[in-house]
Amino acid sequence: MNKENIIDNEEQKAIELLKTITKGKGKPLDEWELTALLETNGMRDIDAVTEWNEPNLFTLPKRLMQYIDKLTYEVKEHKFETYRVRRILKNYIKGAIFAFPMFIQILAMIVVGFGIWSSIDFTLREATAIAMGTLLALATTGGIAQMIGRKGLFYIKFEEYMLAAKITKRLYITGIIFILFWGLIFSLINFYFNLFPFYMYQLFIIYFILLSFLFLIFSIFYMLEQYGTIAWMTFLGIVLVYIFLFFYGIGLVKAQAYSLIIIITISIILSFYQMRRLEKKSQAEGTLLPHAASLFYTLYPYFLYGTLYFLFLIMDRALAWTTGKKYLPYVVWFNYPYEVGVDWALIPLISTIALIEVFIYELGYFAFKKVNEISAPEVKKFNNYFLRVYTIAAITFFVVGIVSIFGAFLFPYAIKDVEFFFKFVDVFFNDINIFVFFFAAVGYVLLSWSLLNCVIFFAYSRHSFALKAIGWGLIVNFLIGFVFSRAFDYYYSVIGLTSGSIVFAVISTFYAYKFFKNYDYYYYSAY
Repeated sequence: MNKENIIDNEEQKAIELLKTITKGKGKPLDEWELTALLETNGMRDIDAVTEWNEPNLFTLPKRLMQYIDKLTYEVKEHKFETYRVRRILKNYIKGAIFAFPMFIQILAMIVVGFGIWSSIDFTLREATAIAMGTLLALATTGGIAQMIGRKGLFYIKFEEYMLAAKITKRLYITGIIFILFWGLIFSLINFYFNLFPFYMYQLFIIYFILLSFLFLIFSIFYMLEQYGTIAWMTFLGIVLVYIFLFFYGIGLVKAQAYSLIIIITISIILSFYQMRRLEKKSQAEGTLLPHAASLFYTLYPYFLYGTLYFLFLIMDRALAWTTGKKYLPYVVWFNYPYEVGVDWALIPLISTIALIEVFIYELGYFAFKKVNEISAPEVKKFNNYFLRVYTIAAITFFVVGIVSIFGAFLFPYAIKDVEFFFKFVDVFFNDINIFVFFFAAVGYVLLSWSLLNCVIFFAYSRHSFALKAIGWGLIVNFLIGFVFSRAFDYYYSVIGLTSGSIVFAVISTFYAYKFFKNYDYYYYSAY
């Protein structure tokens, strides 16, 4: 190879490297910025030595600078003003689809009287066992689901697709072991203390295992941001229950179990097909995951947060179903009026939780835009700008929350005279239902606002803010709910949910205000 070819190859190699590290970032101003770009793209001193024959990473930029002007630098322009409404609507719909499976379940209960794991025709014994299985499945898988979502998405965003696939599979298998472990623990507790008769225990363990597997596999779709797949699987599950019930004459419990097994199997096939695609898409040189101790250290805040969050969600039900003025035949006893009220309140939760996707996206856009517009001496202006954005978010949540609460309250009245819905809508018109609905609805709207705060905290590696806020919220939820449900009646446990949500919202908002007050620091020190 002659000297000219060697020079041409070196130039081409340098230009390709510059294209990679400056993609979407514009022209580097000096060698120091170029060094930072090399480091953030994973280049090390050893790479400078072996691939470029340079002594370290700080001498390589001097060599690359001569080719800087040979490139055309294009920073991706966000057509913000032109497409603002379209983008906000798109992200709101995306956020709504995230919570759409809940709405499908609620709608199914109104239209046909059953869902994938619920029915108005269950006896109180059946409903108690199945409700326990559902709530404990959520609490058991919540932490693992958060870990899958966090670490898998982290690798995907950095285009480390092989690592994303590997860590997802590993955490999924860990989740299965975790589910089986808790299934064994619950079984031993029931057999030792003889809490429930065999038929109730059998229902509990079947629904606990199946729903845990379902929630765990759905976490992979959440990680891949394939919310529509989850909605379709939920809809398919309800259709299958209907077919098994009315076309094959199978009992409701078996129909739901068969339906769950089918959609779990389909979901596993789809998710692992997606993992295979990620592996094929990967162009990474290394596929070695961090050591177990390192993974634990980076992921335990997400496991803890996910567990606390789902304990927060189920706490009021657990308190309501373990007390009452009447004698309880078992330590836990399902109450239909309470469940109808809190399920009804999920509609405002769905309406407001969709806003999280909107504001997280807008915050990312504003941050990218303002970092390039505002100079370092104007840092106070930078922070105040984001405080205003955060205030707009708070006002939006408040308005949408109030509208959705009253919209959800009026919905049953709007359809009560429709003959097709008459059998199932009647259950809403009950003083206890309405009492529970309003307190739970307020609590859920505040909860969705708190979740927005926590998503921001985790996005900027401020785990302690989220954990402190939800920790105190959970304590208040339990204490107030326990006292009120025991002092008055079972359905007063919903006041614990509302009180806990208020505390969660107040503390997380306090930390969020602190965060945006010093946004420049938290932005640049996030990782």
